[in-house]
Order: sequence, then C-alpha cells, then structure tokens
Amino acid sequence: MKKRVFVTGYGLNCANGRNVQEFYQNCSSLQSGLKAQEQWNHLDCRIAGLVDTSDYTPSEIKEMNYYRAKRTIFTRHALLEALRQSKLKPNQVDEIGIYLGIDFYAGDEFMIDTFVNLYPQGKGEDSWDNFDLGYVVRQSADRITNKELMNVELLKSQMFFNYQNFMVDYLRSIIKIPGPSRTINNLCVSSAQAIGLAFQTIQNGEQDIIITGGLEEFSFISAFTFSKLGVYVKAKDPSSACVPFDVTRKGTVLGEGAAIVVLESEESMLKRGGEPLAEVLGYGTSNSCYHVTNSPSDGSGLAQSMGDALLDSGLSQSEIDVIVAHGTGTYINDLSESAAINKIFPSKPLVHSMKSYVGHTLSAAGGINFITALLEMKNEFVFPTLFLNEASAECNLNHVPKAGLQYPVKTSLINAAGFGGFNASLILKKLS
Repeated sequence: MKKRVFVTGYGLNCANGRNVQEFYQNCSSLQSGLKAQEQWNHLDCRIAGLVDTSDYTPSEIKEMNYYRAKRTIFTRHALLEALRQSKLKPNQVDEIGIYLGIDFYAGDEFMIDTFVNLYPQGKGEDSWDNFDLGYVVRQSADRITNKELMNVELLKSQMFFNYQNFMVDYLRSIIKIPGPSRTINNLCVSSAQAIGLAFQTIQNGEQDIIITGGLEEFSFISAFTFSKLGVYVKAKDPSSACVPFDVTRKGTVLGEGAAIVVLESEESMLKRGGEPLAEVLGYGTSNSCYHVTNSPSDGSGLAQSMGDALLDSGLSQSEIDVIVAHGTGTYINDLSESAAINKIFPSKPLVHSMKSYVGHTLSAAGGINFITALLEMKNEFVFPTLFLNEASAECNLNHVPKAGLQYPVKTSLINAAGFGGFNASLILKKLS
C-alpha cells in the first residue's frame, strides 16, 4: 500500500520576495519583482527578475564572493526557512534525502565576458546562422585566463561550482544529516521533477523525509540563448515584458531564485510531532518527442503529464480548483499549454501564471509554482496573471480576474514544461 505524503515545510527566495511571507504580500498586492537593470541598458535582456542581496550579511557577502555565485546564499535562506517551518531537528531523524532541481550554472565573469564583450549587439548578426558558439566561448576563456594577473581563484571556483552535485553537498553541510542525494537538470522542469521523484520515493516507502525543490541563478548564457531564439522580450518597461496568455505576448524574461520544500511520510510526521500543511496526491511526467525547444500546438505532451497526475491522484478533472500554469509568455508555449488544459479540463478550473511576477526561473520554476499553490490554499486567495489585459483567442482559459480572487482552494495542479519536450505536473490537496 502506498504511503501518504505531506508537505511539512517550505521556503522561498526570489525576485518578488526574500521569504514566503514577503513573496505572498507582494504577489497578493499585485507587485512584480521584474525590474529594468540599468547596467544592462545596452543589452537585449534589460528586464530580469533578480534576487535582492541588500540584506546579505558581511559573512554571506564573503561567501558569495568566494564561490562567485549568490545562489549559495539565496538557496540557504530558502532551506533554513523550510526547516524552521517544518520544526525538523537533526536529532529526530537518522537520515534525510535531498532531491534538487539544479540550474545550468554559468560563472559570472566568464559568461559576462562572453555576452557583453563578444556577443554582437545591434550589428545585424543576431542569428544562429552567423554565430559560432564554440569560437566565442574559446575566445572568452582566452580573455580571462590570459589576463596580466591570472585569477586562479576564479578558475578554481568555476571548476568547483560547475560540479553538478555541489549545491546538494552544500545543503548537506548545513543540515548535517546523511541520506540519499539526487540532482535533476532537465531545465525548466527540474524542480517539478525533483518534487515528483521525492513524492514517489516517500510514497513507495523508500524514504521518510526528503528536502526537495530547485534553484536557478541568473546566467547570461541562458539569457543569450533565449535572445538567440527570439523569445527574450526586448522591453524597457517590466509591465510589457512578460505577459502570459495575453494577445500582445511576445516572449519571456528570465529570473532567479530558490524554492525548497520538505516532504514527509505520515508515519514520520506523526512520530516527531510535525504539522501537515498540505498533501501531495499525484505526479505525472512526459516527453512530447516533438521539438528541442517548441511545444506541440495540440499540447499533447503536457496533456499526458496532467492526465497521468490526475490518474495518480485518484481525482477527477472536475475536482481540480486551480491550475498554476507554466505560462512563459511565449506565443507557442502559451498556445500549447492552453490546448492541453482545455483537452484535459472541460470543467474549466481557474488558471494563472507566475512568470510576470518573478520571470522565468527555469530550474526553480516548478518549485515556485508549487509554493504558490500552497500559499493560495492557505490564504484562500488566487493570484491573477499579472499584466494580463486581454487573453488571446487561442488561450481560451478561465483566467483569474485582474484583481485576484478570494476563493477556497481545495486542490491545485502545478505545471512545468521545458526544452527537450519535458513536461511535469503535480497535484496538491488542502487538508480539511
């Protein structure tokens, strides 16, 4: 018999909030964390959702500079917040799993050099046909490694930090509890798949407690790739940069952050006196087998993952109240996801996207959507898709009203979709 799996803690740090409470306050008051980055005015990617580092302590700044990456700090903040809420203590458990969706990390100086100094801006060369990525990366590496005073620490940090399991090792050093570790790097579905895998592992009795979720640090190489694909919006105003499902949508903008969740079996939770915050009921994942970047217009891949999640949960489609959509703001993705939702959900549940609040956080996106669903259940308030004024005809969904909606959410479905045709869906239930 499969075990029940509960959420007992969660933490968040992203552009629209340095913790869960701040995130909820900003989103519920219809504020966006997207901002124009003045230092990037000469670039296409001038709008982005970056984590605020103004409250970092001197020791955190020192650590961030040592690793040449701020994701260590914002992920730690999210982890510690999740652990505080779960009231989990090291002496209560013998082991704990850590399953993380991991970003593609691109070291700051290396990639800034690539993007700013070598990427041709505004010279009519903005196409894959006229660009040799291998040449540019080699040139950038040569510029850095052959500086008059070679930065050996920089090179060491790049080699160390690109080690795939580094963030799991880093979090393990904080909680100091042994256990199985897994990382998933499937781009935009990474954290959703990590949560789904953690759910299945506990459900099958292989583990009692798993820290899961995902993280993403803004990378110029990712921004460069989205720009080359023509989907990084060249906007000056955040309100027109990322508008999922809108008739005017032109693409997306990138963001960063960490979303950490503590999942636990019922037996473990009761034994240590933990408090259940919601129950995970279902998980589905699929691959569209269609195109390396585009989604099929009929939404077949995402429809399969949503259908599988429903089957796993034992719920009918009419029992889903809200769908926290992937909703990137790109023409094809929104069209495809809308088709998938309408195919699986004739009951027309409420639908909204979080990308206009935090940007597309890639590997962290599914985790942020997951925590969004938890907050909407807790507060009985559903966020609107920010900046959505007129839904496109092909995105004929039950969109949340502009002001948001006071609504007693009992069940939510969370979507993630990404490059390579990957899809993932999760189902949460509020405890009565």
